[in-house]
Amino acid sequence: MYAWSKNNPKYTVGIKSIGPKSYIAPAVKKGNKSLLDWANKEITKLNNQKFFLKDYNSQLKPYFGKEVKPSDVILPYNK
Repeated sequence: MYAWSKNNPKYTVGIKSIGPKSYIAPAVKKGNKSLLDWANKEITKLNNQKFFLKDYNSQLKPYFGKEVKPSDVILPYNK
């Protein structure tokens, strides 16, 4: 919706969220603690390296424009 509204200047994104937030996360089978621990460790490492912010800036920001902030798309990972 952000990229579409940027390409259609007569429209703006007035409501950035409706209802509870949904998260995209790696799926780990219940009980697979070693995989869950590994995934959490990797996400923390990537977050500390600002991987998600860098990826947003290079891949999404050009399409979304300056009106959309990284925090509108990327949520901080706090474990």
